[in-house]
Amino acid sequence: MFKTAFLLTAILSLFGPLKVYSFEPIFNARIDYEVGSNPQAICTADLNGDGKADLAVANLESHNISILINQGDGTFTSAINYAAGLYPASICTADFDGNGTADLAVTHAMDSVVILINNGGGSSFMKTTYYAGGVPYSIYAADIDGDGDTDLATANYVSNSVSILINNGDGTFSSPISYVVGGDAWSICAADLDADGTTDLALAIDKGVSVLRNNGDGTFSAPNIYEVGFTSIFICAVDVNATGIIDLAVVNHNGVTVLKNKGDGTFGALDYYETGSDPWSVIAADLDGDGFSDLAISHIRFWGRISILKNNGDGTFAAAVSFDAKEKSYSVCAADFNGDNRPDLAVANGLWNSISILRNGGNAVFPVAPYFWVGDLPSSAYPADFDGDGKIDLAVLNAGEYPYTERVSILKNNGNTTFSSADSYSMEHFAKSVYAADFDGDGKADLVAANDDDPGTVSLFKNNGDGTFAAAVNYGAGALPYNICAADFDGDGSADLAVANRGNDANYPGGFSILKNNGDGTFAPAVSYGAGGGTSICSADFDGNGKADLALSNAGGVSILINNGDGTFAAAVNCNTGISPSSIVAVDCDSDGDADLAVANRGSGSDYPGNISILINNGDGTFAAAVNYAEGVRPSALMVADFSGDGIADLAVKNNCDVLILICLGDGTFVSTLNYGVRDDGFGSISAADFNNDGKPDLAVTTGGRSDVQFLFNIAAFVFVCGDADRSGTAGISDITYVIDFLYRFGSAPIPVQAADINNSGTVNILDISYMINYLYKNGTALNCP
Repeated sequence: MFKTAFLLTAILSLFGPLKVYSFEPIFNARIDYEVGSNPQAICTADLNGDGKADLAVANLESHNISILINQGDGTFTSAINYAAGLYPASICTADFDGNGTADLAVTHAMDSVVILINNGGGSSFMKTTYYAGGVPYSIYAADIDGDGDTDLATANYVSNSVSILINNGDGTFSSPISYVVGGDAWSICAADLDADGTTDLALAIDKGVSVLRNNGDGTFSAPNIYEVGFTSIFICAVDVNATGIIDLAVVNHNGVTVLKNKGDGTFGALDYYETGSDPWSVIAADLDGDGFSDLAISHIRFWGRISILKNNGDGTFAAAVSFDAKEKSYSVCAADFNGDNRPDLAVANGLWNSISILRNGGNAVFPVAPYFWVGDLPSSAYPADFDGDGKIDLAVLNAGEYPYTERVSILKNNGNTTFSSADSYSMEHFAKSVYAADFDGDGKADLVAANDDDPGTVSLFKNNGDGTFAAAVNYGAGALPYNICAADFDGDGSADLAVANRGNDANYPGGFSILKNNGDGTFAPAVSYGAGGGTSICSADFDGNGKADLALSNAGGVSILINNGDGTFAAAVNCNTGISPSSIVAVDCDSDGDADLAVANRGSGSDYPGNISILINNGDGTFAAAVNYAEGVRPSALMVADFSGDGIADLAVKNNCDVLILICLGDGTFVSTLNYGVRDDGFGSISAADFNNDGKPDLAVTTGGRSDVQFLFNIAAFVFVCGDADRSGTAGISDITYVIDFLYRFGSAPIPVQAADINNSGTVNILDISYMINYLYKNGTALNCP
């Protein structure tokens, strides 16, 4: 059968280059951007005067602020950082100098406020520093003295006070006037609480809530203290029942308390709503478009999230609904970033030095990349249709907690973007990588895993034909097998195995091992080759002779291993890459028909955060020097698919806590798009397949620090030619061979799959092949794709 597939591939080669389509991929996940170190606060304003909401972020540990300019579609430029003094802890925005542009005010966690006057384009600022009080944790901008200029108020934690800085009218400020607030001041907001036309103050303090009413001239009366039962951390003003009377919402122990205003600036009933552990900040905005203010709460638990409390329309709130953010979500703000008239959210994530954008899909529904439990410490996954129902399932290798009870779990695809509970099978100790192929020629995808032990083995699980698997059969596989792939190396039509051996010393040298298939799904003893400590391995015909060659990533870079034609391999030819290569894939980057290479380099330390190396094939199995792309932090895994629908294979890069899509331009170069957030701490893997049968490649990410797999579904609309399964631009005989390969030899799926459903039956099967033959050669009925 492998010989047949090779002949069909030779036929396909007669049909010319691929046609290029223009497309931008979108996944239903949060979008992350890097900023400074330990961002604590975020605010939004039109900083460059183009009518779009930009972002400003206060970064505590890098002592600066980050400015991200909205590009007009809800995506943002890379952050530009500006010095803002020591330990900026809070940030707010207003037009302080009255010139029509948004300026910024930042508190230092010591004792001062920095005013950053915008020079007009959001690209440069004039800085002035003012004393405020002891440890000003929070700042708020409002017209306190009623003169039309925006003043400032700070909540001072150590001095248990609020400081008022009155604007002189030109963006400079008078010396602060302080008022005691009755406790440790954490946060501040301002609004006309007693309906007298002047701005009052409310602070979250350790004893509850402190309210200071404006005397009408910018001075304040003694505070009224409202106990809420817990230490209050953050406060915002909100009209909960749309009456024009301003109420208060305060974050405290595992929830938010709403204080109802009696209408005169005093507060009565307290309503408490659970939000889950470690809430930290709260904002009010009409997130579902019903005319009532909802609440968004950020959480600083290790796995960050945002809780949404939707207003029921009567001043009460529905139970909290949570959406994933990133670790240590200290602050949240809302604005319509993409111009669809719905407030989106921006979140400052302290632990990973980033912010996250959560686009509002309507009705206060934000991106959710669904996840499914599989087992402890999932580290590798491989997609295939294991049960033969036409839907792509997922095999996941779980490393297990100590004492390392490794198992492989099978997530069965239900066909509706959900997966059934995982069946699991016991593995050998230290299993590291899983792969699927039809090893025994029965048309069913079997499983094989590499077990990183001394001596090393691979475990074969034969498919029983129904998506269940027989007990493992183990084969020796060299020193410390770490990664695995399959191809027909000796040309006998059966899938053989290639294993990357990481080794560890002279007694266990690294390299790779070949296990030849005996033709019945059993394997001959491994033959090992030295080539450095192998971390990842892939196969392609690099020298164009029709034989499957190998590329191995190792500590020194990449080793190219050319097949001698009989399943043995020539001595390694080494190529340099970045530091600590961890994943390698073959991809035609320059559209010349040759297999090029992409390598994910983990890097080492903060000075070398990692990158992606692209090695272009010279056409004879030798490679040009690597071109490196500094994309993301600690890239650990790569996957190839046409995510943009233009007929050119792109790259998905798994970084710490996000996935980056690199769009291939077809000339050997790539452009970076957006970072899509996942629930992960940097370990695990990434897989690409059409999991929801819509013809577009989706992603599955194993979240190594968790116990689940997260799916990112491609939600874009591809443009295609009906019958053009191979993306050549026209429907022809090459598409017939492509569909045959897809249906019967685990070939690549048509992109989109609807391009091959030419009889509009809802599935791709042999009837579509017959339909195409009749159309092409017997003047049959016109093609009729969905």
